[in-house]
Amino acid sequence: MGVGAAPNIKLAKKAGIPCDPRTGIEVDEYMQTPVKDVYAAGDCASKFSFITKKPCGIRLASVAAHEGILAANNMLGHDVKNKGAVGAFSTKIGDVAMGAAGFTQHACEKEGIEYIKGEFVGPDKHPATLPNTFMNMKVILLFNKQDKTIIGGHVLGGDTAAEMVNIISTAIQAKLKVEDLYFMQVATHPLLTGSPIAYHVVRAAGDAFFKFKKL
Repeated sequence: MGVGAAPNIKLAKKAGIPCDPRTGIEVDEYMQTPVKDVYAAGDCASKFSFITKKPCGIRLASVAAHEGILAANNMLGHDVKNKGAVGAFSTKIGDVAMGAAGFTQHACEKEGIEYIKGEFVGPDKHPATLPNTFMNMKVILLFNKQDKTIIGGHVLGGDTAAEMVNIISTAIQAKLKVEDLYFMQVATHPLLTGSPIAYHVVRAAGDAFFKFKKL
């Protein structure tokens, strides 16, 4: 059961740095607190969404590592901005791997974002008779109805699910459009992926592409 987490802000409060018991230590786009030369990163630091730029409560090890790299570079004077948390994650329960990046359908509806959904289900190896094939690997992609950019995606299947989530996360950060993903070139191999004509991310994007065409 996940019951939530609270940022550890004791040290920051002691030092007089602005912070909030729910959102964490106040930081800007450079991971710097309002106190000069003092930085914060990870679960204790405040966050904002890559998509909406609004405050968010995403706390993941990958986000913490990303922020730590940003903070370290900015301490060295490299001036690199945090563009916001995408919220990419993956996990595995038994033989089933799953993951997501960006917005869910619920989050889109909550933010009033109209979206087009593309999805595809198929085996994660080719041919599907190969040993240890996950027969019904599923990918769902969400695209902003206004500008066709990808804003979220979900994967359920075998071990390649994690890397597919990373593709989706990269696509969100690059603000790729539905046609960019539908017509992208990918590496495939019988033991590692679906077939060249049934690669899950491409086919899910294709499903959305033709839905856009019907608008």
